[in-house]
Amino acid sequence: SIGSSLIRDKRFWPEARGQVPRATNERVRPYLPAVDNQLHVDTHTVFDDVVSLDQRRAYHTIAQEIPTPDPTTLFARGHFHNPENGKLWTRPGKIVYERTVNQPGLLAVKGSSRLTRKGEIRLPCLNFTGSKVIYVWSNELELAKRQGLSVEGLVAAWTSKEADKGLPRYGKWAIDQINKSSEYRRGWLKPALHSTYGLFGSRVRTMEFLELIGDGTDIVDWYFAGFRFQFHRRTLENWLPPFANTTMLGVLQAEVRKRTLSLAMDLESLGATILHTHADGLHIEVDQLPLDTAFSGERWTTERLTRLIYEDPVSYISNEKDCLPGRDARIRVQARRHYAQIIQARITQTAA
Repeated sequence: SIGSSLIRDKRFWPEARGQVPRATNERVRPYLPAVDNQLHVDTHTVFDDVVSLDQRRAYHTIAQEIPTPDPTTLFARGHFHNPENGKLWTRPGKIVYERTVNQPGLLAVKGSSRLTRKGEIRLPCLNFTGSKVIYVWSNELELAKRQGLSVEGLVAAWTSKEADKGLPRYGKWAIDQINKSSEYRRGWLKPALHSTYGLFGSRVRTMEFLELIGDGTDIVDWYFAGFRFQFHRRTLENWLPPFANTTMLGVLQAEVRKRTLSLAMDLESLGATILHTHADGLHIEVDQLPLDTAFSGERWTTERLTRLIYEDPVSYISNEKDCLPGRDARIRVQARRHYAQIIQARITQTAA
């Protein structure tokens, strides 16, 4: 409720906005980057000294720095009715092509690539051979080309002519609120402020409303402070919030992933071993640690992790902290005991 109120706040969006068509929201939804986890090493291997790098306030910062799709000028372009047939709409070098790839949104690109090698840092959509139609977010197109995508042309696009003006205001305000908050307040404030971005990807749902005045059918009783009130219940089927803009959420998530993968590629070229990349951060293994000062500050935070073990692409444990999503406390304890035995056996073997 806090997030949806902020999306409607006139401080950030003082003017009326258009509503993104339901078909557009559902068309781009399958290509949301979401939380992209890539493990580049073997599981159940102990890494004694690891550096964890994480983007600092990723969404709030990105909202201020890159253009995001304005819902009023967001349209489907090209052969959007059936992009899978591969019929080109425009090619590189054409005015329409250059204009479209510089607009924020999703691109249906026809191109050629190769299979991704084990441990290689690449976008998931590039793991194919031959020529085919793939879906690339406009702000990740240059990264895709850097990683081996050869573009033949565009088949379709879901982009906006203008950038949204309200999101940069919201991102700046959110950071100011966090900076002014106490540690206790940040505990609930940070997830509440982030919920605004997630609500752009709202799905169609069934909504129920309680009204004091209605048509006289389906009356329900509610009790407040010991008093009974009668309400008329109204149900809306297939309701979609007017602020839903899945393309905006996709551009934000793509930029988070792009910055992580770009940094991973740069560090790898400098000799660092990339162990794991996730949505807004990565793990690297290095002998010396000049990264504490190089990446601390406004953009990235660094943390040392010792005796780190990956269970799968999204789960790991270390002496400093665990990341075991989707597991209850019992399974967490069992996993820690299991890997403690592995570590102890390794120490005993080394000593022998």
